[in-house]
Amino acid sequence: MVSRRFVVLFMVLAMVLLAVAGAYNMLNRPAGEVSFTLTAEEFGYNQSNGAPTLRVKVGEKVTITIVNNGAETHETMVVTKETLALALDPTVAYGGEEGLDKALGHHIEPVFQGAATDEAEPGETSSMTFMANQPGNYVYGCFTDEPGIILHAFRGMWGEFRVES
Repeated sequence: MVSRRFVVLFMVLAMVLLAVAGAYNMLNRPAGEVSFTLTAEEFGYNQSNGAPTLRVKVGEKVTITIVNNGAETHETMVVTKETLALALDPTVAYGGEEGLDKALGHHIEPVFQGAATDEAEPGETSSMTFMANQPGNYVYGCFTDEPGIILHAFRGMWGEFRVES
């Protein structure tokens, strides 16, 4: 009979090997194309308040597809951390998208050309495709608001987007 200690040790070893293999794949993956599919709900991605960290390499063509399983309209955009910091400021967030535009001094724009989805109504899907041509740490999130409602990013609907060289 196999001891419980052996089974636990085997499971831990298997998880470590899977983590190492995933890191090796990320570090040694040639630049090319990468795709992510995220499920949007109130107020997060992939059934969490928040979102997973997405990692790509400089020069990769990135496609992010948003499947809206929520009850509200959602969009997703890759922006700078400074833009997110403004969106997380309650004096800005409670002004909705208009308040964020005012704080920025212009309409909110994605950091990479094409790095924004169209709004997806409940049950709809929307995608963005862009080139990750600048290394750095960015964020993606839903900067949608409803009249009189705060920005979705303020409510936790954002995640990290890392472009690694």
